[in-house]
Amino acid sequence: MFNSASQARVFTFAILCASPMCYASSQIDSLTVQDDIVRIELANPVQSRTPAACVASEYQQHWTLSLNTASGKASYALLVNAFEQQKPVTITGAGDCQDNPGIERIHSLRVQQKYSDDSVLYLYKGDGVTKLGRILKLEEGQQWEDLAVMIMPDEFSQNIKTVYPRRAFYKQDFTYYYRIHGCTGPKRINAVADRVYFNEQINEGRFFTVQLGQRTANESYLTAETGQCTNIHDRNYIQYAYEYEIQPATTPLCGPAPCQIKP
Repeated sequence: MFNSASQARVFTFAILCASPMCYASSQIDSLTVQDDIVRIELANPVQSRTPAACVASEYQQHWTLSLNTASGKASYALLVNAFEQQKPVTITGAGDCQDNPGIERIHSLRVQQKYSDDSVLYLYKGDGVTKLGRILKLEEGQQWEDLAVMIMPDEFSQNIKTVYPRRAFYKQDFTYYYRIHGCTGPKRINAVADRVYFNEQINEGRFFTVQLGQRTANESYLTAETGQCTNIHDRNYIQYAYEYEIQPATTPLCGPAPCQIKP
């Protein structure tokens, strides 16, 4: 199990690989960007660190990250959030200094939320009232829906189980289709009947299904995420979509809305 409550509250934002060892958590003292290389300095000395052979003695608290990869950009976003919110980060070194001579490259990292030592998190149903269990561990998967939550439903027993609160529904940003140019008039969508969907802008952020009606050819479409309307001029590229009606839905684990995580 876990040796401390803090271990049970770690939110893992990156899949940590079996590579060089992870080092103790520390807040970030400084963060700079030059060209495509991010350079950070940790606030607290890491006593257990065995640095890579290429690391200069004066840079043992320094790390680098390249912005030339998708994972690097995602990790940079986490670092900025951790720096601004003063959250501890735990870094796994790559064992080389490819980005900057004398400074080890970051292989992966994780960020911890700032909770007091006596704070405990629980998983609740979507109503925010019904408690499903005390959270022991959260792990982000490769896909958004793969979030795994290890919970103890009864704190007075040793019963532990892992649940996947996002797998019972689809998080989707819909594209809306229209029968005339300019994205005006009744909306149509492409969707699958009987699926449970979630979108913060639809059905007040609660789960829903769609009752599909007549399929129509359309003259324009609107990307909901950007609000951009595109008129369809190529008649060899006919867009078909369905009239629809929103209906409330539930999932077995979370109920009528996404599960909540809170103390």
